[in-house]
Amino acid sequence: MNIMEDELKAKAVDGMYAVAFELMNRCRFAKAATVLRAMLVAAPRDERGWVALGVCHEHADQWDVAREVYASGRIFAPESVRLSVALARALRCGQENLDVRERLLEEATQRAIESADTRLVDLVTTERSAA
Repeated sequence: MNIMEDELKAKAVDGMYAVAFELMNRCRFAKAATVLRAMLVAAPRDERGWVALGVCHEHADQWDVAREVYASGRIFAPESVRLSVALARALRCGQENLDVRERLLEEATQRAIESADTRLVDLVTTERSAA
């Protein structure tokens, strides 16, 4: 792809995310999930799409699907603190693999601290306190 194609693709991905976000705000999670799946075909490394798709499944009480979505996202974005925390949350809510949850939060804590992003540190801290 050339620079112009890359820019157009990035704008299209951002547009799909914006549409999905608005659908989620309107509690139209199934429709948002459809848009997010299309977004992830175009941009599988975009953590926003994986996190949002998992949240759509959480709202449908499909915790097993949410866990799979977050785990799949970690394949494409293995350094994502947000995906690690989301997977930890899904494990906690499903009362499954709590030892894996703890390991995920340890890794996420380390990455958040290394990033020096206080929002990420707060995100991990909040999930840790929810246990």
